[in-house]
Amino acid sequence: PVLSRDTFASGTRAPGDTPRTMAPSYQPSWDDGAIVLDHPDQQSYMLGSLCPVEADEYKIRFDLAYDSVPADGNRHSGLVFGRENDTPYEFGNGSINVVGGYHLVLRADGRLQIYRHDPGVSAGVNLASVNDTAPISGEWRTFEVVVTPEYISLQRVNGTPSDIAVTNDTTYRGGYIHVARNWEGTLGPVRYRNIEVIY
Repeated sequence: PVLSRDTFASGTRAPGDTPRTMAPSYQPSWDDGAIVLDHPDQQSYMLGSLCPVEADEYKIRFDLAYDSVPADGNRHSGLVFGRENDTPYEFGNGSINVVGGYHLVLRADGRLQIYRHDPGVSAGVNLASVNDTAPISGEWRTFEVVVTPEYISLQRVNGTPSDIAVTNDTTYRGGYIHVARNWEGTLGPVRYRNIEVIY
């Protein structure tokens, strides 16, 4: 059965969850109820245990933390969703991204953005953007995505909530979700926990 929330606290990969590459070195690690994306290359993880999401309207809520916030404010991680199948996702790689979807960009300077990624195209289309306070290293932040047939919204909801980024783009409404760390090198891990699909 399709689950409604992650099983990261178990410290094992749930059936259906798959990393961008199945090689052993690309497997994520788990720590204190969170999945840790810490490979030196860009890394994504498809949450097949939560998919496909088949509702017309739903929310995705999740926590994210940077072990060390990158000094370059443009660096980002986030959530990928709306894709029609479970093929791999890699930021900026048109040859890998053979299906379209949306990418929620959570930048190191605090900006929250919604991008559309079209099949085979490396660059995304910025659909909505709001400014938020910059994250702090080790700080957990909670984000909520609302998906309806008419719009998509993104907001940080812990503490004093951020402004809401909203787009009326309806190009994709697939049911597959990934988390991603969209940089290479030694800028540090990204952690996700408490990922939940709310119907």
